[in-house]
Amino acid sequence: MSLLFYTLLRILMLVSVGGLAYALGMRGILLLIVAFLGSGIISYFVLDRIRNNAGRQLGGFFHRINDRIDTATRAEDDDEDAATPTASAPPADSTAPTADPPDDTPAANRDPSSK
Repeated sequence: MSLLFYTLLRILMLVSVGGLAYALGMRGILLLIVAFLGSGIISYFVLDRIRNNAGRQLGGFFHRINDRIDTATRAEDDDEDAATPTASAPPADSTAPTADPPDDTPAANRDPSSK
């Protein structure tokens, strides 16, 4: 409601300033320039509160849309997580040796040709 009201007031202000410029004898492109610039400057100060309310209302509209998208995305992710079975693979052993294990056999029992 507020956004529509703000738009209607802007159009009314444009027509009013244009009519005043026309009454003062302006015609053609000068009339258009004066009407748009004049109504823009006046509405910046006069319609400030209405413009802020309209912006807040529009921001809330898009915020609600974003909330619905986030909710749907979370629900979709939860559905995918529930449908995907988790594999119970054992965790990688970080203490596993990467080189050959040390030789624990006593030196007397070692085969000299093994090295």
